[in-house]
Amino acid sequence: FKNVKYVFFQNEEGASFFKKNKICLQNYKIIPGSGVNLDKFPPEKINKENATINFLFASRPIREKGFELLVQAIPQVLKKHKNVHFNFLISEEDVVKNEEIRPIFEQFCEYITILPRTYNVRELYVQNDFLVSPSYYREGISNVLLESLACARPIITTLDNAGCREVLQDGINGFGVFSNDLCSLVDALDKAASLSKDDIYLMGLNGRKFVETNYDRNTVIKIYLDTIKELIEPIVKEYNLVLISVKKKTENGFNVVEVIIDDPVSFTIDIDIVSEISEKAIDLVNDYIPDGYYLEISSLGIERELITIDDYNRALNEEKYIYVKTYQKIKYNKNKNNDGEKEFYGYLESFNDEEVNIRTMIKAREYKITIPKSLIALIRLAVKF
Repeated sequence: FKNVKYVFFQNEEGASFFKKNKICLQNYKIIPGSGVNLDKFPPEKINKENATINFLFASRPIREKGFELLVQAIPQVLKKHKNVHFNFLISEEDVVKNEEIRPIFEQFCEYITILPRTYNVRELYVQNDFLVSPSYYREGISNVLLESLACARPIITTLDNAGCREVLQDGINGFGVFSNDLCSLVDALDKAASLSKDDIYLMGLNGRKFVETNYDRNTVIKIYLDTIKELIEPIVKEYNLVLISVKKKTENGFNVVEVIIDDPVSFTIDIDIVSEISEKAIDLVNDYIPDGYYLEISSLGIERELITIDDYNRALNEEKYIYVKTYQKIKYNKNKNNDGEKEFYGYLESFNDEEVNIRTMIKAREYKITIPKSLIALIRLAVKF
């Protein structure tokens, strides 16, 4: 690890292990796991008409993930509750080859379902009432727990296991159990089975709020992007250039980490220079690019976006021709009825933190328009033909 610029840990325990064992750490950051895509896993109300309390197990069917422990808990829970059902996202083979748990699946088959594999795991979360993950496996931050909470489904997980305890608010967004402890798991399942659907959904909403505040994937990606910017900036300065921005975008179905560089003097950069910087940057930051993303380094070009105050001042002082696109139509003649426009070409007259004032020609007439910055989707230099 001596040559590693940064190490990312998903929980405090991982960082403590490195420190305790004196493993070389020059720079490190503790991040909130991989985060959860809140748009991909929106909350959904619970089906109150279904009186059955459905429990979902959606982890690998190994002992350390609490699989066998959960199966062993089923007969004890059923002694008190008949309004429960246990759904396992595993294969039939996982049951057949396990002689310890196979008899339980056979004896209580009325209360157990083995679910087929699916790419739409969100549907499984919302079709159930609780996600159960009594794991004592060393985790980063458990994705299934985050995804379930994002869907407003409470969790049952371990209080004393790193990667699980961080996302549990015992009694608020779920119930806690102790690692490899059958009694505490049975007790938690008993509490869950005794709740009304309204109370379960309230716990789920608490979970949704919790992940919105603490585990938004955009927060995690921003940490990666800030680190990439920090690492690339010295390379860019070697060429007397400036790093304008590092941001994520989607282009032609691909997720891209876009690095924009610029020459503040000539406003143009030789393509060979861009290629050299790209090669050096990829070697340095490849391990820090979020999974599923590609690195792209480019210059602003002739039709450069106005990003910094210097960009705005240059456009103003040098009377640069600009293009402005807005989120909604802006009226350009208040004395006449018109729907307005969403695109304008012209010149920057003035600007401040709240708005820009432009001079534009529409239908052979000149207008001066004030546009709030909050309504601007894009403002850039333009080529006048």
